Amino acid sequence: DLQSVSPVPRFLQQLYLIGRLEEFPLWIPSLHGLVRLRLGCSKLRDDHLQSLQELPNLAKLALEQAYEGEGLCFNAGGFQRLKHLNLYKLKGLRWVKVKEGAMPHLETLTIRNRELMEEVPLGIEHLKNLQTFELCEMSEKLISKLDREVQDEDYRNIAHIPEVRIWYREHHQWKVKFL
Repeated sequence: DLQSVSPVPRFLQQLYLIGRLEEFPLWIPSLHGLVRLRLGCSKLRDDHLQSLQELPNLAKLALEQAYEGEGLCFNAGGFQRLKHLNLYKLKGLRWVKVKEGAMPHLETLTIRNRELMEEVPLGIEHLKNLQTFELCEMSEKLISKLDREVQDEDYRNIAHIPEVRIWYREHHQWKVKFL
């Protein structure tokens, strides 16, 4: 029963919660010293980014099989110190939206195994400090939009990112394509 954790560990810097959560622990947003947060296999149905976005020191967020909704929205002013964001195997995820002013210091964004996503995160062009964008096991429709020769809107929205990597499997081996 994670809801009844008392007292709340106020000086905690890293928190890894692996396993099914019936409810999101309401005390996590009060962990102002938290630098790293990883949620794995939680299978939450509600988007809890709102409650996490004001953590003042959060630099790394990893969500792995942690959310089963259709979309995630990163709001303006949220995640002011976040540098690394990993979204892995989020069942049902179709879209990610980044509003202007969200995650201003984000350096690395990794999205893995999202066959349902058909476009790059909406608003990715607002992430001016993004150095690395990795896509792994994504839909063919999305990957085809990132063709340098076609240069459609999705390609133009990631043109400012110095390193874009697309990971895929071929003959049981991992391969990487750099854009």
